[in-house]
Amino acid sequence: MHKYFVSIGSNINPHQNVIGALHHLFDLAPQLHLSRIIETEPSGGVAGSNFLNFTVCLYSPENEFDLKSEFNQIETTMGRNRDDVDKKKQSRTIDLDILFALDPEETRVEKHLIPQESYLSKTLLELLYFLNIEVSLPPPVLPEGIELFMQTIVIGKSPITLSKQVDTHLIYVGE
Repeated sequence: MHKYFVSIGSNINPHQNVIGALHHLFDLAPQLHLSRIIETEPSGGVAGSNFLNFTVCLYSPENEFDLKSEFNQIETTMGRNRDDVDKKKQSRTIDLDILFALDPEETRVEKHLIPQESYLSKTLLELLYFLNIEVSLPPPVLPEGIELFMQTIVIGKSPITLSKQVDTHLIYVGE
C-alpha cells in the first residue's frame, strides 16, 4: 500500500469536473485527504479559463504506472483528449498527476519532491502539514479556498478528510 499525492486541475466546467473526478477517485480508494481548492491562472502556455487546482492524498496498493493508467482512463472518460499532439497546451476537463508516493509509515518528505510551480506546491504543502508530514519548508500562504459541495459536504475552503462507505456510497467527513 502506498500513500500517493496527486495534483488535480480543471479549467473546463471546473466546479462540476472537480466533483466528478473525486467521485471517480472514490472508486479507487475509500478515503481521500484534500487540500483547499484554489483558483489559478493558466500557465505553461495553456490557453483558456482559470483553473481550479488542489492536491489529494489517497492510499492504493497499485504501483505508480498502474495508478497513472487508471488516472488516464478517468481523464478520458471525463472528456480529455489524450491523443492531441498539443495536449499540454489545451484546456482540461480534468488533469490528474501523481506528484510522488510514500510508504504509509513515512512521515517526512524531502524538499526535492516538492514541485516548483506555486499552484502545485502551495496546496501540496498545505496537505502535508494537515497530515502531519514533516517537510523542511514553511507553511504556505494560500488564497481563500473555493467552496464546492460534495453531496451535502462543503469542500475546498480548507483541508478535509473524506471517506466513502462502500455499501451505501455515502460520503462523510473523517476516517
